[in-house]
Amino acid sequence: MAAEDALKAIAQVDATHAAKTIRIPTLYLRATEDRMEPAAAGETYARLVPGGRIVDVEGPHFLLQANPGSAAQVIREFMQRVV
Repeated sequence: MAAEDALKAIAQVDATHAAKTIRIPTLYLRATEDRMEPAAAGETYARLVPGGRIVDVEGPHFLLQANPGSAAQVIREFMQRVV
C-alpha cells in the first residue's frame, strides 16, 4: 500500500463514537508547529473525549522525536496526576 493510499484510508476512519466512550484519563500532546495535523483536531478531541487533557509542546508533527525532553516532562507530570 502506498503512503498516499494509507493516508486516504486513515482520513476515512470515523472514531467519533468510540472517542465519546473513553472513560480513562487521556493526554493529547499538540505540537505547536504541526503542519500535518490542524490545531482544530485538538478542539475535536476536547469536545469528544470526556476529561481529556491537551498540552501544547513546542515542535513539529513528529514531536516525540523532535522535542523528546519536553514531551517526556509533560507525560511524566500527567502520569503523576493520574496515578
